[in-house]
Amino acid sequence: MQGSSKVTARLAKAMEAGVTVQLCHNALVAQGMESEGAALPSGMQVVPAGVVALAEAQAEGWAYIRV
Repeated sequence: MQGSSKVTARLAKAMEAGVTVQLCHNALVAQGMESEGAALPSGMQVVPAGVVALAEAQAEGWAYIRV
């Protein structure tokens, strides 16, 4: 996964605290990263469509706060 080490470190810390990190397959394809699935840090999940995963989580009572 490409990105700054600050972002990678923050994601790793969040996952250690129990946060589930889900990546949108559609966004990965749009960014030309489809074939990099094997390069993702362990613990990250690829979902078919991020917007659907978000809507399903909200229907289950989870809240989304954009920061």
